[in-house]
Order: sequence, then C-alpha cells, then structure tokens
Amino acid sequence: MPRYRIHRMKEAPRESFRWAAHTGGLAAAKPKDYESSDEIEASSPYQAWKLMAEQGRALHPGDLLEIHGSEAGPRDAPQPMWIAKYVGLEPAQWWIPDAKPALVSGVVPKPFSSGEETCSSQRNGLALIDPESFDPIDGHEKSLLGWFAVVCYVPDPQRSFLNSLRHSIPGKPLSPVHVTVLPPRPLRSPANEACVQAQKVAREFSAFEAQLSEVRSFSNTDFLYLDIAEGSSTLYEVHRRLAVGRLEYSEAYDFRPHITLGGPVPASSLPAVQQRISDEWRNSDCPRRVLIEELVCLWMAPDADGKHWERHASFLLPAKVPSPPDRNRS
Repeated sequence: MPRYRIHRMKEAPRESFRWAAHTGGLAAAKPKDYESSDEIEASSPYQAWKLMAEQGRALHPGDLLEIHGSEAGPRDAPQPMWIAKYVGLEPAQWWIPDAKPALVSGVVPKPFSSGEETCSSQRNGLALIDPESFDPIDGHEKSLLGWFAVVCYVPDPQRSFLNSLRHSIPGKPLSPVHVTVLPPRPLRSPANEACVQAQKVAREFSAFEAQLSEVRSFSNTDFLYLDIAEGSSTLYEVHRRLAVGRLEYSEAYDFRPHITLGGPVPASSLPAVQQRISDEWRNSDCPRRVLIEELVCLWMAPDADGKHWERHASFLLPAKVPSPPDRNRS
C-alpha cells in the first residue's frame, strides 16, 4: 500500500493561498513554504485525505501529499504528489531546477577586474553550492548574465574534521566546507556590479566568530547539516544586506546559516545516520568556533550546466578592533 508524506503549508503563504485565484494544471510548490509533518498509508490520495479527516488531522488548503520514496513509480505512473484545494486534490510538483549542481572541475578562476582584495584561504577558484540551498529556476526565467552566490569558506582544523564526517555520509559529492550567505540567483546586472555590492557589505562588518552547534536534518531534502548558534544573527544580517536591489530574489528555502554535511540520506536510514554523526561530533575535540572573515563571490555562466562555478572575487572583513582599556578602573 502506498505511503504518503504530509507537507503542511506554513501560515504566511497559506494566507496568500486562500485568496489566490483557482488555476488548473500542475501546481508548483516552493519547498520553503512547507514543513514536513508525518506519514500515512492509504490506497489512494483521496483515501489518505478521508483517513486524516477521521483522525482529526485533516488536510487544509495548500497542504501536500507526496508518495514516499520509490513508491512514486515510473514516469507514466499517476502523479506522485497532490495539493489540497477547496475543490479537492489536484496534481502538484516541487518547484526545482532542471539541473542540480555537482562537484566542479577544471575551472580557472576569473579575476575581479578592479583588482580589489583577494582571497586568503581558499585559492583554488572551484566551488559548489549546496543542493538544498540551490534556488529553483522558474521555467520561464532565463539569465543572460549567469548566476551569482556568496559563501564563506571554513578553514582548518574544522574543515579537515568535517570532511572526515562527510565521507561517512551517503549522498552526493559536496564542495569545500563553507557557509552559504547568499544562495544562487540569476544576475540582472554584470557580475562585477554584484561583486561591488558584496564588497560594500563586507566593509560594513568586522570579522566575527560563528559557533558550530548541533547536527540536524532538512526535512524537505533529507540532507544533514551542522547548525550555527552564536554568530547566526550576524550571518542573517549579512544575507539581508546582500539580498537587495539587483540581488533581490525569491529564494526557494528560508535562509538558515549552516554547514552542509551530506545527503540526501535515504529516509529509512536517516535517523540512524543522523544519530551516528551527532555522536561523532559531540564526542570530538574539534573546535566549535570558526572565524568568519571573508566573503567569496561565485559566478556561473548562463550556458553552464549547473555544475561549473567560478570564483569571481573575494573580500576580507575588517579585523575587529579591540576595545581600549578602561582607564577608570583601578
């Protein structure tokens, strides 16, 4: 019997959904608008809808039913996801890119034409954006200027230890260890102009420390990540100031400062893998605080296949000036 995963629409987008005009055809659902709930076994979507109503956990307009894992069947099988509307259930799909990023190779870094600050830590010019962070590309939207993102690379000793954790997690190959501060978006102006905007933001912040916290998982993608506690508010603010003007974009997922560890992990083994990685992290002597001191701008050509990102520029955050001694204290 099919097993359905339930995705509940968040309250903010649900309010807009209530007043949206009804449209036919395949509905597109943004992952950032949903939170995964529980699961239910049923012979059909409508039986699942009926059972949930009887159990006091009814589907509300905007909620999704998705056939779990391999039970979705071949491409000519019935639609594997449905969205609840006032008129019943209708077919739906996740709003996702046609091509997902993969490990880059053979890319020569492109220098920033103004000759501004250069990178001090990660000089190979190669990059990868986390699959769970890569924004969906609207089927009608094309960028003639390419794609742009900003990351902060993590140095040793944290980098080496986290790489060792990554090697034991099933899933896709990942990039050098980093924190994404501006997820990928299509450029509406030349890449150099986007870099100038990033440079201005870099000058507004001093280098700061981020505290690596707990191992968690993204419910929509089954990726494991390391959460960031102290320092996350500063990363949120850096993201907010970057994502304005020509770099403003409707991101597929709510921004959350983190370091991707691996995935996607099969749902059946996710709890065990997450527990194992959590134990290894908790019992390790890896330093929990990492210095965030550089914004690295990445660019992908408009005709690229979603895999090849070039390091376009990087900017050091000014060193924090220590406070002068209090002369009034004895």
